[in-house]
Amino acid sequence: MSVAAVAAGHEVTTDVAQNLLLDGANAYDALIGAFFAACIAEPVLASPGGGAFILAQPIRERARVVDAFAMTPLRKPSAHEMDVRAVTVDFGETSQVYHIGNGTVAVPGVVHGLFSLHSQLGFMPLRDILAPAIELAQNGTPLTEQQAEILHAVEPVVSDRPAGRELFVDEGQLLGPGATFLNPRFADFLDTLSIEGADFFYRGEVAQVLENARRGGGGCVGFEDLSRYESRLREPVKYDCGAASVCSTGPPSAGGLLIGFGLTLIEGMKPAFQGLDEIERLHTLTEVMRATSAVRTHATEDDFDFPDAALMFDPTLVEAWQNEISERAAVFRGTTHINVLDSKGNVACMSTSNGEGSGQVIEDAGFMMNNMLGEDDLNPRGIGTWRPNTRMTSMMAPTLLRYADGREIMMGSGGSNRIRTALLQVILNITRLNMGLEDALFAPRIHLDDDHLYIEGGFEDNVVDSLTAKATASTVFNEPSFYFGGVHAIDAGPAGVVAAGDPRRGGVSRVFKL
Repeated sequence: MSVAAVAAGHEVTTDVAQNLLLDGANAYDALIGAFFAACIAEPVLASPGGGAFILAQPIRERARVVDAFAMTPLRKPSAHEMDVRAVTVDFGETSQVYHIGNGTVAVPGVVHGLFSLHSQLGFMPLRDILAPAIELAQNGTPLTEQQAEILHAVEPVVSDRPAGRELFVDEGQLLGPGATFLNPRFADFLDTLSIEGADFFYRGEVAQVLENARRGGGGCVGFEDLSRYESRLREPVKYDCGAASVCSTGPPSAGGLLIGFGLTLIEGMKPAFQGLDEIERLHTLTEVMRATSAVRTHATEDDFDFPDAALMFDPTLVEAWQNEISERAAVFRGTTHINVLDSKGNVACMSTSNGEGSGQVIEDAGFMMNNMLGEDDLNPRGIGTWRPNTRMTSMMAPTLLRYADGREIMMGSGGSNRIRTALLQVILNITRLNMGLEDALFAPRIHLDDDHLYIEGGFEDNVVDSLTAKATASTVFNEPSFYFGGVHAIDAGPAGVVAAGDPRRGGVSRVFKL
């Protein structure tokens, strides 16, 4: 009897993928069905109005990446014509300013990417794949405590316009834990999408709404932008990390390159990383994070927004950073991740993001558009400085670790610029500290952002004291936090199959027999 596994950010998302596999779907069908279910179960984190990167490893074929991330529009209005407004999102221990409005919407890619994936590798009819999500949207699903907390954090976004309030506010109150989230308009949208295909999204009603916003509502995206959008097949980037080879998302995502740079720094440093005590190891990681941020700026030239790998991995630069680190060492983003392993061994990993949402809801379709043009981390030169007709960069990095004995570990994370640091730490926990999958995911994390060190709850007091003493500025969380990303993963190999979902972001996993 064969084994399959799913690890995702919500019980409902996981259930849908599992049930599709039990009904005869392959990994790619199940991934598609799980994504559209996540749009109901995780409505802030997943939306057809966003973008995605999908790492696919079909059995006995080469790994491939489907780049379904956002594009900047063909034409750029003047700053005073764009509807862009700042809002503050509260994480509890920290807060962050984001930008919303029609002028922050980029050309969305996730629908095109999923339909392209289905045409290449899918098996089950799309109508059957989308049927569970349609039923969920019609009947509703209760908001978990965590999803309600996420919704509360982005209240300024979801309550910005009447259509958003209609979805997420009931009798003047934002939906809370246990409240049923219903979305019958989304059910109708999915029903038509399953029949008419991606053209319904890119040339139909959604395109009309965005064109209207472009003409008189401060938007930037219109008919031509959507009709010209294409998802693209990309080659993954690959690195060695101990006994494992790491396969991750390459440009236009910056995430895989930056994770690879961090692994490269650690790989060449002496003493061996696993030989350091916990405090030394965390100080080393802090400096690796600092170097990674610096090299991202150094290797990103004016004419593109993702790092140049040749500049980033220049041996002289790598050695200089290794030497400096050796001497020193002696936020919210609407992102979720889905992993699926089917009984034949096909692997599907998808990281998807809607940013925080722009506030603009496609009213008759029941979903919110992205705010990628308003994301500081995606627009490092400043909001409104984007170049027209350009693939945007991202930190999303669905990743696959492979061993010579056939063991494969698939993983990915949400969390904006915390994605690369979360995945780096999990990979090191597995490959260098020999942790099991759950221990590697659940271990406390750190994150460095502009010389400000964020320390998750769970470290011993002496470790925290040492980290804060050396930090220019620091914030200490009292407990594990959504802020530090959510790494969901599946580990499959000769020893069997194990799956784990990160509790920081409501992760749920299943391993089951077919």
